[in-house]
Amino acid sequence: MLLTFGIILVAWTAAWSAKEALDGRSAWVASAAGSFVYWTLAKLVVWIIPAVWLYRRWVGNPRDLARVDDGAATIRWGLLVGTIVALIGVVPRLIDGPAFEPSPSFALMNVLVVAPLLEELLLRGVVLEVLRPLGFWRANGLAAVAFVALHAPGWHFQGVLLRNLTAPVGGAAFVFVLGLAFGYAAHRGRSFLSGSIAHLLHNLTNV
Repeated sequence: MLLTFGIILVAWTAAWSAKEALDGRSAWVASAAGSFVYWTLAKLVVWIIPAVWLYRRWVGNPRDLARVDDGAATIRWGLLVGTIVALIGVVPRLIDGPAFEPSPSFALMNVLVVAPLLEELLLRGVVLEVLRPLGFWRANGLAAVAFVALHAPGWHFQGVLLRNLTAPVGGAAFVFVLGLAFGYAAHRGRSFLSGSIAHLLHNLTNV
């Protein structure tokens, strides 16, 4: 499990490096549409294919990843946890001005659809479930650490790694807490989709 996730992190770092190189060679790859296609394909290849293998190896049939035992609970816990983390994020922004002004774009589609679905499938659908024999809270903590690690390559290539690792409020610490919250939503809602709903609501307040 640890080796596989380590390989995912190395491959994800390579994907960021390749994107930087391609941006300088192709205007389309650097465009909003090109970036959306690139990152969506990269996540499917680097995250989801290994995740499906991990699930099959350690948990069971990958078809169970999308199983929803109680649809009402899945939605309820996703909305509840998502509303709480969204309010925590939106209140400081309300003080300074409008919390968010979303407009249709490829970036918005990534933030509200692709990231919540694929990140939660990998981390709460697979990593959390593989580690669950350790006990929920220990597994959730480790999945939250993995959530932070998954953001590290992006922070590095965006030049904000050190700032996010050392920020007393926000940054890596906040991402870790968000990971715990999304994991709790997935646990109570009995589906990673609860985590996706909570993740979406949080992201909605940050666009």
